[in-house]
Amino acid sequence: MFAVAPVTAGLQTPEGAPIPLRGVDFDVTIRDIGAQVTVSQHFQNVESQPIEAVYSFPLPEGAAICGFEVRLGERVITGRVEEKETAFVQYDEALKEGQGAYLIDQDRPNIFTISVGNLLPQQSVVIRIRYVQELETHATGGRLVIPTTISPRYVPLEQLQTAPASELMHINPPTVLGPLPYGMRLRVEVVTSSPLVSVESPSHPIRCTLADGRAQVELVGDQVQLDQDFVLNYTVQKPHAPQVRIARDIGSDGFVAMVSFWPEFQVSSRSPQEYIFVLDRSASMTGESIQQAKTALLLCLKSMQPGDQFNIYGFGSTYEKLFPRSQPYTPENLTTATSHVQRLDADLGGTKIYSVLQDALAHAGSLPSSQVIVLTDGQIGNEAQVIELAQRYRGRVRVFPFGIGRGPNEYFIRALARVTDGAAEFIFPGERIEPKVMQQFARMGMPYAEQQVRLDWGGLPVNLVTPRVLPPLFSGQRWTVYGRLDALKPAQIRLEAVIAGQTYTWELPVDPNQLDDTPIVTLLFARSAIRDWEEHPQEWTGSQQRERKAESRARQEALVELGCRYQLLSSQTSFVAIEQRPDGDKTVEIKLRRVPVALTRGWGGTPTVSSAELSTSCYGIDFRFCDDDDIDFRHRTYPAARTTLVSGDSDNTAFTKLIAAQDFEGFWPLSSELMRLLGWDKAKKAKRAIAALKNAGIAKEIAEKIVATLLALDALQQRFGHRQVEWQLLAQKAECWLQQLALTPPGAGSQPADLVTRWRQWYERL
Repeated sequence: MFAVAPVTAGLQTPEGAPIPLRGVDFDVTIRDIGAQVTVSQHFQNVESQPIEAVYSFPLPEGAAICGFEVRLGERVITGRVEEKETAFVQYDEALKEGQGAYLIDQDRPNIFTISVGNLLPQQSVVIRIRYVQELETHATGGRLVIPTTISPRYVPLEQLQTAPASELMHINPPTVLGPLPYGMRLRVEVVTSSPLVSVESPSHPIRCTLADGRAQVELVGDQVQLDQDFVLNYTVQKPHAPQVRIARDIGSDGFVAMVSFWPEFQVSSRSPQEYIFVLDRSASMTGESIQQAKTALLLCLKSMQPGDQFNIYGFGSTYEKLFPRSQPYTPENLTTATSHVQRLDADLGGTKIYSVLQDALAHAGSLPSSQVIVLTDGQIGNEAQVIELAQRYRGRVRVFPFGIGRGPNEYFIRALARVTDGAAEFIFPGERIEPKVMQQFARMGMPYAEQQVRLDWGGLPVNLVTPRVLPPLFSGQRWTVYGRLDALKPAQIRLEAVIAGQTYTWELPVDPNQLDDTPIVTLLFARSAIRDWEEHPQEWTGSQQRERKAESRARQEALVELGCRYQLLSSQTSFVAIEQRPDGDKTVEIKLRRVPVALTRGWGGTPTVSSAELSTSCYGIDFRFCDDDDIDFRHRTYPAARTTLVSGDSDNTAFTKLIAAQDFEGFWPLSSELMRLLGWDKAKKAKRAIAALKNAGIAKEIAEKIVATLLALDALQQRFGHRQVEWQLLAQKAECWLQQLALTPPGAGSQPADLVTRWRQWYERL
């Protein structure tokens, strides 16, 4: 079910009235551990009769919505969290009494609906919503995403027949292809412990100002449309450090701890893997999204190793697969798969993901380590059903989804990974795909079935830990857990893990005198606890109806208790505010006005150019090129994508070409292009090495492959060491090839035993 209005409807509601939403502002402050965001929605009734404005909008799926204010001129009404049904009753009763009423409700963890009830003629109101969120981070920086519109979602027939009409309306609000009379303004302040290196946006033109170690970011242009996610990437000088942050709890004398480790561990080799690729070929993927997904899939195929097995599914209203069952990764099967992917298009209709995922999960398991890689925009309405399906396979198959496009369904994509111990990546148009794919393959190569993870709180009295199921460990990536403490004292929190038979230990000290005075830690803890109840309900069989009902009641009570105690929105709680009007008119008719949303730019192959913006390319500034006194330079707007001000362009190109040059078997062939990438200064040494190998009786063809591979491995380590997570699997593939040659370097003894190390040392001595 899709609801896309014609372009001419852009200035009116579906009821044929003026749109009451006048604009949306975002004020964001990024701290090391997360972001604090205030969303201001400006409504005005320009009609001659009272109206009820209903606006459905997205927020990040991990947002802890903790504030709701109604501003009527100088007057401020603060909303409160109530149990959902109680909030609805209060809202409806207020309207019957002629009062003003304001309600915000959660339809999905990333879709919310604001109801502005009984807005009087010519009356204006500003709704302010506050939330905090944990940022997506990597070793050298972080990523902020602010969704701005709700893409049309495919709703299966059975859901259409049974779901409440209001729910269907909210997850598929009226949608307009074309400009709307309301736009967005956005301001971001970036404050980090380590000095900033660069800030860039692949989604919008931005203006950056650097002062006192802080970056101020603003959108460029007036009336910027809310038709694609806003994405901001930032880089810092020093890697993120593991830490414990302690804050006071709400509603008790206790405390809340946020524990973040950055585990590093080495896995010398990986066992053969099974990869089942599931490609979304529904109509919403038409255009740039299907091209991105195909590029990512082709790179995935390139990243596998001999001994692996794979299969490729494509789905829409129906689904098809390349092979009846997973096949070995051979040159012949790779050629077949590559040709197959290049011919694919978004031509299979609606997004019926349940049946294809059911088949893929059921057929996974031909090898002990199996993963399903889903490439999709995730635009479905039956998320809960699909997530529950995936959760049944936890411990047997992991799901690693890629979110594709300008407005993917973040909640569904992250939850699909979360409930199977996988991980999600998002690829915005214009972003480099290679690091996303390499990071996913690095995660998939980490031993999973053998992982045993334990967190020791060092004697601290912990009464609640969230997530309830400890997440898996991925080397070089943040691992975060929250705990609610009855009391606080000095302690050592220890993370212990057994990975591939080896035991690792990491420790963090707790200092009771170092308390975080912001609400971020406590609110993120409560949001994580709410997610536990929403995503991990107890599974029951059909014969356990009484127990199932009891669990459902316990789940609802827990969500209400958490939501009310911490004043957070959830699936069972809502924010409500009442405007008392002594002269309220109980007899007047209130007209419903549904606010339409912009169709996601590029959705289904629609045009991607907006008159409100200069370009959809990447805009940014690299602070390493800024002089402290160069104020004008720092205030410039950069209208060209990836200019010299954004560092690493030549390195990015060289890196992409270098990994693309690797052969299926794992070696690098010697070529003039490879030498150009690696530097002609290495040519003389390469010639000497090849001659030495030929003199030792090694065929010229093999000698050239060995030397080129050693050169490539050295370049990856020396030039691209900071991107090891992206290339380490390709390096392992090359090292396996060298091992399988079973050749010894000329003049080398038996030490060290590792053949690859002996080859590296031989080359260094030349």
